[in-house]
Amino acid sequence: GNGLAQSILHSSGESFGVLDSGFLIAKGGTQTLHLSTVSTTGQPPKTSFLSLAGGVIADIDLGSESLRFMGNLRFSVYAVMCVARPRPLEAQLVYWPAVADKLPRALCGDAPSLDEPLPPGPWVTVDGVFTFFWGVNTAWASSDSHVAPGLALGSKSWSLICMRSASRVDLAKCLLALDSGNHVNQPGVEVFRCHAFRIHPRGVSQFSLDGEHVPFGPVQLWPSQREAVALGGPFPAPSCSDRRARDSESNFDGQPLLHQC
Repeated sequence: GNGLAQSILHSSGESFGVLDSGFLIAKGGTQTLHLSTVSTTGQPPKTSFLSLAGGVIADIDLGSESLRFMGNLRFSVYAVMCVARPRPLEAQLVYWPAVADKLPRALCGDAPSLDEPLPPGPWVTVDGVFTFFWGVNTAWASSDSHVAPGLALGSKSWSLICMRSASRVDLAKCLLALDSGNHVNQPGVEVFRCHAFRIHPRGVSQFSLDGEHVPFGPVQLWPSQREAVALGGPFPAPSCSDRRARDSESNFDGQPLLHQC
C-alpha cells in the first residue's frame, strides 16, 4: 500500500504523508494502474499491482515479519543480517523486452499455463545466481524504496532490478541507495524493462508477491486484460475556456480579460 501511495504522490509532485494524500484525492485526479496476472505452482492465478521479489529482497521482506513491532526499522535490521549471510536465488529469467508503452499483440490474450511454452517473440533469457531480484510495476515499492525511477503507473511494463553473484559490499551499497533511486547506477546492478516474464528457480529460496509469500517454484507475470484506476493524480491544467470563464467572473467591471490560447 505504501509503495503505491508513494508512487502516486511522487508522480503528482507531492510529498509522502496523510495530508498530502488527502489533498491529492480532493483535487479529483486519477491515474490508470497497470495490472498483471501471476501464475504460480499449485494455485489459481492471482492479480498483482506492485512487485515480485526474490533473493535477499524476499528474505528481508518475509523474514522480518517477526520484527513487526519495530515498524519500518525491521527492514533495516533484518537487511544487515541478510547482507552478512546472503541467500541468493539461482534461476533462469525469460522476459519480453518493453520498447514502447503499447503491448504487443502476442501478449494481449490469456496467459499460458506454466507448463506451456511461451508464444513466439523476442524473448530474452538471463541465467545466473541472483543475489538481488526485484520486479516492480510501480516506481516505488515502499515509501522509502525508489526501486524503478521514471516508471509510470500506466506504462504496461515492469522493471526488473537484478544483481548476479554480487559481493557483500556491492549489495550493501545497492540497498543503501534504494531511497534515492541511485542504486540503478551502482556496480553490478542490471535493469531490464519488460512487458511479461517467467522465472524458473533452482535450489532453495523464496518469493514475495506484493509483500506476501507465494509457493516457491516457477512464476509467470503476464499483462492482465483489466486495469485499475488509482485515486489521486496530476491535476490537469485549466483549459482556455475555463480561464476565460474564471476571469470573466472575477473582473469587477464585467468585461472578460483576453487570453491567447
